[in-house]
Amino acid sequence: MVCRGSVVTGFERQAQIAAATLGAPTSDPAALRVYSTKTANGYYYESNFVRPGQQSLTKIVSDVPMTPRQVVLNVMFVSQAEVAANAAATEIALLASTGTDALQLASLN
Repeated sequence: MVCRGSVVTGFERQAQIAAATLGAPTSDPAALRVYSTKTANGYYYESNFVRPGQQSLTKIVSDVPMTPRQVVLNVMFVSQAEVAANAAATEIALLASTGTDALQLASLN
């Protein structure tokens, strides 16, 4: 479950710890930080990243652990279309900056 509201019910203590740990909210992807913890109710992730037009930090609750890539994609984007568009734009920008025809990126998984 991805929550872009103020708090996830049942995870109030984790939200307090995250707030003390993460520092100030940011809309700069380069400054994105994530707090993660395993609780009796599941895995809790909270980021300091605020999407444009959003007022609250993104929180994620999952029954299974998530990879760093999964967490970041869920924090930054709201749909697979946004993920695909960002990947295409990144590849185009990187190809243009390197002057090559092909590019192999490292996986975050």
